Amino acid sequence: MKTSCFIAALALLSATGAIAQNEPEKAEKKICKTERVTGSLTRVNKICMTKAEWNELAAASRKDISDRVRHGGVASGASQDSSGGPG
Repeated sequence: MKTSCFIAALALLSATGAIAQNEPEKAEKKICKTERVTGSLTRVNKICMTKAEWNELAAASRKDISDRVRHGGVASGASQDSSGGPG
Protein backbone atom coordinates (compact mmCIF):
# COMPACT_ATOMS: atom_id res chain seq x y z
CA MET A 1 0.00 0.00 0.00
CA LYS A 2 2.78 2.42 0.92
CA THR A 3 4.62 1.52 -2.26
CA SER A 4 1.61 2.24 -4.46
CA CYS A 5 1.05 5.61 -2.74
CA PHE A 6 4.72 6.45 -3.24
CA ILE A 7 4.54 5.52 -6.93
CA ALA A 8 1.36 7.60 -7.37
CA ALA A 9 2.99 10.59 -5.67
CA LEU A 10 6.11 10.18 -7.79
CA ALA A 11 4.00 10.02 -10.96
CA LEU A 12 2.14 13.17 -9.90
CA LEU A 13 5.37 15.04 -9.21
CA SER A 14 6.89 14.01 -12.52
CA ALA A 15 3.73 15.04 -14.38
CA THR A 16 3.71 18.50 -12.80
CA GLY A 17 7.43 18.81 -13.52
CA ALA A 18 6.76 18.07 -17.18
CA ILE A 19 4.12 20.78 -17.30
CA ALA A 20 6.45 23.29 -15.66
CA GLN A 21 9.15 22.46 -18.21
CA ASN A 22 6.76 23.16 -21.11
CA GLU A 23 5.84 26.65 -19.83
CA PRO A 24 9.27 28.21 -20.53
CA GLU A 25 9.11 26.89 -24.11
CA LYS A 26 5.90 28.84 -24.70
CA ALA A 27 7.40 31.96 -23.13
CA GLU A 28 10.58 31.60 -25.20
CA LYS A 29 8.76 31.36 -28.52
CA LYS A 30 10.34 33.73 -31.03
CA ILE A 31 8.25 36.45 -32.64
CA CYS A 32 9.65 37.63 -35.97
CA LYS A 33 8.97 41.03 -37.50
CA THR A 34 10.26 42.59 -40.70
CA GLU A 35 11.33 46.19 -41.16
CA ARG A 36 12.18 47.95 -44.37
CA VAL A 37 15.74 49.12 -44.85
CA THR A 38 15.95 52.90 -45.21
CA GLY A 39 16.92 53.86 -48.75
CA SER A 40 15.82 50.58 -50.32
CA LEU A 41 12.53 49.75 -51.95
CA THR A 42 12.89 45.99 -51.69
CA ARG A 43 15.32 45.12 -48.89
CA VAL A 44 13.93 44.14 -45.47
CA ASN A 45 15.51 42.97 -42.23
CA LYS A 46 13.90 40.14 -40.32
CA ILE A 47 14.20 40.52 -36.53
CA CYS A 48 13.29 37.64 -34.23
CA MET A 49 13.04 38.03 -30.45
CA THR A 50 11.04 36.61 -27.60
CA LYS A 51 8.02 38.49 -26.28
CA ALA A 52 10.05 39.56 -23.23
CA GLU A 53 12.80 40.92 -25.50
CA TRP A 54 10.26 42.85 -27.62
CA ASN A 55 8.77 44.31 -24.42
CA GLU A 56 12.25 45.27 -23.18
CA LEU A 57 13.02 46.97 -26.51
CA ALA A 58 9.73 48.88 -26.39
CA ALA A 59 10.40 50.03 -22.82
CA ALA A 60 13.93 51.18 -23.74
CA SER A 61 12.55 53.07 -26.75
CA ARG A 62 9.91 54.79 -24.63
CA LYS A 63 12.54 55.77 -22.06
CA ASP A 64 14.87 57.13 -24.77
CA ILE A 65 12.09 59.22 -26.32
CA SER A 66 11.04 60.50 -22.90
CA ASP A 67 14.64 61.46 -22.09
CA ARG A 68 15.05 63.26 -25.41
CA VAL A 69 11.86 65.25 -24.91
CA ARG A 70 12.81 66.12 -21.35
CA HIS A 71 16.32 67.28 -22.35
CA GLY A 72 15.32 69.21 -25.45
CA GLY A 73 16.33 66.63 -28.06
CA VAL A 74 19.91 66.15 -26.89
CA ALA A 75 20.92 62.50 -27.02
CA SER A 76 22.08 61.01 -23.74
CA GLY A 77 25.82 61.31 -23.33
CA ALA A 78 26.10 64.17 -25.83
CA SER A 79 27.38 67.53 -24.68
CA GLN A 80 25.70 70.80 -25.53
CA ASP A 81 27.52 74.12 -25.99
CA SER A 82 26.70 76.78 -23.36
CA SER A 83 25.44 79.07 -26.13
CA GLY A 84 22.71 76.57 -26.92
CA GLY A 85 23.77 76.35 -30.57
CA PRO A 86 25.40 73.52 -32.43
CA GLY A 87 28.82 72.43 -31.17
